Amino acid sequence: MTPLVVNEPLGPVLDRVAPEMLCFSSDYPHVEGTASAVAICERQLAGYAPGVRAQFYGGIAARLGL
Repeated sequence: MTPLVVNEPLGPVLDRVAPEMLCFSSDYPHVEGTASAVAICERQLAGYAPGVRAQFYGGIAARLGL
């Protein structure tokens, strides 16, 4: 699952779904994306444990063996 962080805050999603089920993505430069997607995610992940952040940004890559 890749939440669209501009419209869907990460908090409610992370409170319901294991962090390894999510992954970072951006649809930039399409209109539903944003050039500041990483900054938006960083602000929203500020209160979470470092492991949650690591899973969000790299968990799917690890699962795929990348």
